[in-house]
Amino acid sequence: TLTFSETIDPVHTPITFPDVLVGGVARALVDGAVNGNVVTLTLGTAVISSDVVTFSYTDPTSGNDINALQDLAGNDVASGAAIPVTNQTVVATPPTLSASLLDNVTNLEVSSNIVLNFSANVSAATGKYIHIVNDANSVTGVTGAGFHGESTVNTLDILVTDSTQVTIAGGKVTINPTADLDLANNYHITIDAGAFTASSSGAAMAAYDGTTTLNFSTVTPGTSALANAAASQVMNTDGTLGSGHLWLDIEGIGSPSAIAGTEPMLDLSSGNYALAAKDYDAAGPIDATGYDGVKTGDFYVGLDNFGAGDLLYIDNQSSVANNLIFANIIDDGTPPTTLRFAGTSLGSLVDISLSGTTTTFSTIDDMKLLLGTTTSPVISA
Repeated sequence: TLTFSETIDPVHTPITFPDVLVGGVARALVDGAVNGNVVTLTLGTAVISSDVVTFSYTDPTSGNDINALQDLAGNDVASGAAIPVTNQTVVATPPTLSASLLDNVTNLEVSSNIVLNFSANVSAATGKYIHIVNDANSVTGVTGAGFHGESTVNTLDILVTDSTQVTIAGGKVTINPTADLDLANNYHITIDAGAFTASSSGAAMAAYDGTTTLNFSTVTPGTSALANAAASQVMNTDGTLGSGHLWLDIEGIGSPSAIAGTEPMLDLSSGNYALAAKDYDAAGPIDATGYDGVKTGDFYVGLDNFGAGDLLYIDNQSSVANNLIFANIIDDGTPPTTLRFAGTSLGSLVDISLSGTTTTFSTIDDMKLLLGTTTSPVISA
């Protein structure tokens, strides 16, 4: 805006408005408007706070006439060059990622959402990614080496505009990956430069590298006995941490050759447990033969008081999804119901008695219905 000492004629539009120069170079005008003694000039490209701005004006004709900017008495505005302008452009502050309680966590639940809080309300930019980077395992020094020696590197690259995996609410960004993280693995988060912009100003964030500021590990299941189950943590909707499952690796507990009823019994009534077993078959299911694709190590366990908060977790370490519709479930009408999996040797058996009921089940969906859960109590991920 240019402020003059007198009211400018608002009726007669001049054939030229003053030129705005940015760094000495004229900037294209989109519009000019007169209101009292103020002339407002709209630029095709906005200036930024560090620009040096001047204006100049050349009376287009030699006499006083309506082709020029005039006062109400008909006097032309005098020509002038390189007249200083005070640049009052507000510096647009890009959004920054706030410190996260996830940093240095050593036992994140593999299915947990990840919540990022920014310093301002943000919007997602097209073509940019959040990367959940799978790092070297701290014990072996081998990238991706985790549960039962898993060596695959599973870095997740998630488009920030993918609404199936990324939800934005003000300055809070919630990541819900379509794939679980790997058990007993290390991760850090990076974000592309410009992935998120401030909703108010459009200022874009700088690239973020959380190698040292947003790194974490997933839970490593305990072994041998239920008392050794390892606690995990999940991220709550506000970015705080809450309790997840108690994780136990059940491979090697009990023998598939044992007589039914003599297998080790695990009473799950004291907490929410996740019983984990590695799937050793990378080839996946065979629909034609009704094979679910799961091949475990040897174990035979009884799970008593299996409740809505408990989970049987088959750790699929390949990129081929299993099909638990074909899970071999033995239901003779009285508890326990038995799940049988193929194995690297003898295979495995899991006897399940549901908490609060003597009803058995013939499918995993039936089991889910009996437990009243919205998520499956038996998953392969």
